Amino acid sequence: MKIKLDTGSVRLGMFVAELDRPWLESPFLFQGFLLDDPGDLDQLRDICCHVFVDDLRSSQDPAIQDVLRGAMGGLRSGRVNRINVEFEEWKGAARLRQTLARLKDATTQTRERMQEVLDDVEQGRAIETQRTREVVSDLVARVTRNPHTAQWITLLKAKDQEIAQHCINVSVLAAMLARELGWSDSLVNIVSEAAMLHDAGMSRVPEWIRSKPGPLTQREFQLVKMHPAYTARLLGEAGGYDERIIDIVRHHHERNDGSGYPDALVGHEIADYVQVVAIADVYESMTTEKPYEPALAPSVALTRLHSRARNHFSRLLVEAFIRALGIYPLSSLVRLRNGAIGIVVSSQEENRLKPVLLLVRDEKGQKVWPRRMVNLALFEGDRYADWKIDTIIDPDEIGLDVRQVLIEEFMLR
Repeated sequence: MKIKLDTGSVRLGMFVAELDRPWLESPFLFQGFLLDDPGDLDQLRDICCHVFVDDLRSSQDPAIQDVLRGAMGGLRSGRVNRINVEFEEWKGAARLRQTLARLKDATTQTRERMQEVLDDVEQGRAIETQRTREVVSDLVARVTRNPHTAQWITLLKAKDQEIAQHCINVSVLAAMLARELGWSDSLVNIVSEAAMLHDAGMSRVPEWIRSKPGPLTQREFQLVKMHPAYTARLLGEAGGYDERIIDIVRHHHERNDGSGYPDALVGHEIADYVQVVAIADVYESMTTEKPYEPALAPSVALTRLHSRARNHFSRLLVEAFIRALGIYPLSSLVRLRNGAIGIVVSSQEENRLKPVLLLVRDEKGQKVWPRRMVNLALFEGDRYADWKIDTIIDPDEIGLDVRQVLIEEFMLR
């Protein structure tokens, strides 16, 4: 990014990218140079009123970056009237961090309440209808207010998440998909409540089986396959649950080709509202690290989900799920045409191809510190062609723990 600075604010360690006059009218040999000589700084101040500094090629010294960041604050007031790349304003980043902090607190409370439900199931006690309704209504309201909520809840989950967190994640993803499909509020709530309860019966499966670091034996898998029917029976005995909720809970592991369980249903026998939860469940599972399997990046998980649509799910429902998450789902790692690398942290409906990125590598592959948010939607015209997304990449390609970066950037500051 080129930032306009009065020469009085220029410091040693900054990279001078442009002058306020042609280079041939200056004593400098190179058109763009790192300012590391006090004599050059004096000359610069003698002949120029202002220059344009490239922040990514400048020293990452905090004092220098603070000066550049301060200059960026002049964008709104008009003091900065020419830039090549405009970063997301810092106020926006601060608001996002505050929002995620509140979301984290709310999710913690929800998880505690959901754990009480699971404790009842584990002990064979009746499930209280009102308790699950309260949990679901709050989550659905949050998803309705902000479509990114579902993705953020699932992105910032713990690596060693338990059943309660999985149920919450599937619930918000299912609500997100139901909203994308334009379903009524009542049906969205039914889908979300069923998703919240879909794996409650797993609490009766021994923990050593759930956390086994390897393939299950046939007998162990048979125990796991009992959980949908068990949960459905508990809900039926509790009373007060919509029949569609019980249908979802019992059949979320059924597949179009009849390969699912417990009833080996085939395509036309599986309701769309059941498949909505099934799709959310599979995606959440694929993007979660397990004792026997690493988590998949969102883009990879969506590709695999789409490939399974023909045999396992409705193609139309899977495509709606992909639309809801976006072309570049939150936390996707992308490489720009200029070689810079960033993590997708936000996007708008009208600019799905131009999301907001948290920049982690510059054009030369060097780490960007402090990290910056760059809004690709601000780039218009051919002059910004290099600042378009070239491809989604696997975080392992550059040895980056995306989840950890997001936690550091948005939850701990």
